[in-house]
Amino acid sequence: ARDRNPSMVSCSSQGASDVWPLPKEMEKSDVFNGLHRIGKPLLLMHGEKDDICPLSQSEVAFHMMEKMNVPTGLVVYPGEGHGFDLPEHQQDRDRRMLAWFAEHLEGDREEARASCAEKSGTS
Repeated sequence: ARDRNPSMVSCSSQGASDVWPLPKEMEKSDVFNGLHRIGKPLLLMHGEKDDICPLSQSEVAFHMMEKMNVPTGLVVYPGEGHGFDLPEHQQDRDRRMLAWFAEHLEGDREEARASCAEKSGTS
């Protein structure tokens, strides 16, 4: 589910590379080339004014995951940059992450416990 107020968000190319096509060394770190391999739920949290990773990158990832029917969320924090400084945004981020994990890890709990027990040599 997309959780944002479109009037608070602007797409920008700040921080984006102005080199095109991408050189080989940059292609290796380009996450868009690997989006098709994601099949697990993905929660994207982004600062509206992020000057390191433009919001448009999360929006592209969000739309691609939606098209592939991968459970995906996008939360945009108004006025925030690359990291969330306001305490209310930090609390909201933590609450949303816990809720996301609780919802999407539910079916994997027994499998995770069995895997941990196997690795630690306990049953």
